[in-house]
Amino acid sequence: MQQSWKTAVIISAGVAVFFYATQIRGEDPSLIEAVSMTLFMFSIAFLTMRITGRAVDAGLRKWGPKPPPRPEPRSAIVPPTSERIDHNRRRRERRRRERRR
Repeated sequence: MQQSWKTAVIISAGVAVFFYATQIRGEDPSLIEAVSMTLFMFSIAFLTMRITGRAVDAGLRKWGPKPPPRPEPRSAIVPPTSERIDHNRRRRERRRRERRR
């Protein structure tokens, strides 16, 4: 099941903010450097999640659980609806005789 791109954007933004809070603030870079490194981390996280999700989906399609087999087609022979086969046979014969008249 692949992750939606909206979820990937939200998680990537969280990763970029965490990266900014832990790595960049301690080094005190210029504004352009901080923004560019944060955007770079966002893009790396986003692309990694999308590529990994697609790879997992492809692997599951190839090696994952297979769908259940299709049911076999039913036979054309209809089982009798009654347990009284002799009664059905006599009734059919009676109908045939009435049609001949």
